[in-house]
Amino acid sequence: MIFFRRIVAKYSFELFVSLRYITSAKKTFFLSFITLLSVFGVALGVFAMIVVLSVMGGFEEDLKNKMLLAEPHITVSAPPPAWLDNADQLVEKITEVLPTRTVKGGYPFIGAEMVLESQKRLTATETLGVDLSSWSKVSDIPNKIIEGDINLLDSDKGELQGIILGERLAEDLVIGIGDIVNLISPTEYEGPLGLAPKSISFIVVGIFSTELFHIDSTYSFVSMQQLSRFLSVPDNMISGVNIKVDDPYKTTMIVSKLKEALNSESKYEIRDWQERNSALFSALSMEKFAMALILLITVLVSSFS
Repeated sequence: MIFFRRIVAKYSFELFVSLRYITSAKKTFFLSFITLLSVFGVALGVFAMIVVLSVMGGFEEDLKNKMLLAEPHITVSAPPPAWLDNADQLVEKITEVLPTRTVKGGYPFIGAEMVLESQKRLTATETLGVDLSSWSKVSDIPNKIIEGDINLLDSDKGELQGIILGERLAEDLVIGIGDIVNLISPTEYEGPLGLAPKSISFIVVGIFSTELFHIDSTYSFVSMQQLSRFLSVPDNMISGVNIKVDDPYKTTMIVSKLKEALNSESKYEIRDWQERNSALFSALSMEKFAMALILLITVLVSSFS
């Protein structure tokens, strides 16, 4: 062993020092084995910590990238159940406040919580009425269509308007392209037999997949004009405007500017994608911290063994 250390010392001082304290000078195999086992345990613990934290960091980054493609970066809306008037004027205000290069685009929408009913099941949904031309230029969801044709959203198929659903939502309802669904509003109307919920039928013309469960299992999209008529929304009234910006990681600063400029009247509710998903990111941060703490304790135990 001494001869081996002399050979190694000629090539690597660090390796010589390592072997000097790992191997036993008195040729005691048991001590050398225990030392090697301890070093291996520490190395394995450090390796596990690096791998787990890297995987968690990569998962969070991948999740954020998918969110930034599928979700609007900033939403300017009216606190429900209020509506915003003069959609074009609101977009002009936002454009004036923010530099031209900051904003990629925006689109007005009408949103409401509804119930979707198929022949077999019914489930809750967040229905957005959108203008196809502006929505397809800004949102990435039109590029995520896996079945059907997005251009049929504004066209009548017979007497029915089209609806686009998330993949998970379509699976929950056990429906596909060409099937009929009923969109039920919680708002009631006075019918011949008393109060009854309002409902309207749509034909499924598209199914999208963003690979994000909370979007694919919740959202549905219809024509803004059709949803406006169904909900009896006054002319030129909208729920809000969804905006995409050039740098989504600077939305906190952008939201502050918008609040200063628009909130002279307290009729605007301005939120960015980080605030909307704050609970999810908090859970991921807590999970990452817990995993790091557990692995650190593992390394400490290995080093003291």
